[in-house]
Amino acid sequence: MASPLYPQPTFAADPELASFVAQIPKTETHLHLEGALPFLLLQEKDPKKPLPEFWAADFRYRDFGHFLGKILDPEANYYTSAAHYGRAAGLIFGGLAAQNVRYVESIVHLPTIVEADGGPLAVLDAIRQAAADHAPGLSLKIKAGMTRDNWATHAGPIQEALKWKELDGVGIHGTEEIPFEPWTAAMWRRFRDAGKFTEVHAGEFGSVESVRHAATVLGVDRIEHGIAAVKDPELMALLKEKKIGLDVCPISNWRLRAVESLAAHPLPVLHRAGLLCTLSTDDPYFFGNTLSEEYARAVRDVGLSRAEVLQLARNGFEVARIPDAAKAEPLAELARLAAKEAGPRVPAGRERVEELQAAPLRPAGETGRNLPDGPDFLRTR
Repeated sequence: MASPLYPQPTFAADPELASFVAQIPKTETHLHLEGALPFLLLQEKDPKKPLPEFWAADFRYRDFGHFLGKILDPEANYYTSAAHYGRAAGLIFGGLAAQNVRYVESIVHLPTIVEADGGPLAVLDAIRQAAADHAPGLSLKIKAGMTRDNWATHAGPIQEALKWKELDGVGIHGTEEIPFEPWTAAMWRRFRDAGKFTEVHAGEFGSVESVRHAATVLGVDRIEHGIAAVKDPELMALLKEKKIGLDVCPISNWRLRAVESLAAHPLPVLHRAGLLCTLSTDDPYFFGNTLSEEYARAVRDVGLSRAEVLQLARNGFEVARIPDAAKAEPLAELARLAAKEAGPRVPAGRERVEELQAAPLRPAGETGRNLPDGPDFLRTR
């Protein structure tokens, strides 16, 4: 499933499966704009530029630090101005619209937009204008991401962001090796009081307790990744009760070695336990994936039925931060597709649940440490 933005020949779905995926109205709720750098923009500088090595079908990063090292490549540091953000966003959103994506939550790294030529408000305006120009039917929310320790260097901009009308929400991303700091809970309450949504990355490489902290102390209603929750039945029950969404990115998890294989990914167990899971791409430039591929491989490799991936798509609209009236049409389309795929939901077998809860999500010793030196942006996702 190649895309003009990421024209890799590494995955081809069965034509009938590809047709099914194309019909699904989708949401993209975990998309780092800086990590979605369109390959076309690099080709403009060098028409003979080869495809990145990390698009190879069997490529996997050694660990999270190896991934961050790829972001250190100067070519990845494209986002230096509001104009650059706008140009890239137009290509990205146009590519998503071509995949039948109706709703997007795009993450921008707060320190990077603060330092960009034109300033953060100009960057946010440029991104919104790009969506209007290149994907007029797309509903867009923009959230500013920051690392767990960004308060020490960017307390001022973080507090200024409370007043940015162009900003819809905030999130924590980057390495999970850094513990959550006390400032986060207090600031997240202030952002919610200011009418902005809050979420965090947790439970990809981090512990069960990091997911629990996000749900109970930080008070978020969405967690990026969150797959470590499969290790704790009580935590899964809590997430289900609170209806906290998990924005899951299986291909990212596999390439980063957070899971041993796509077939071993805990998404089926989390979904069949009734958690509110969605599908997203994370950083498609660095993982060589598309949202259509995520859906196709969820069926082919992860082990979900077609009816189940339709429910994941439905979950995306259920957690979408748009009026119910705007959700009605895509939900009706999903209902029609689901009627064609009607059948009993496959329950998670007790043996499968116990196996995933007992086994590590990644090989022992792969903790995501060995972070390279570099600017703050390079320590984030």
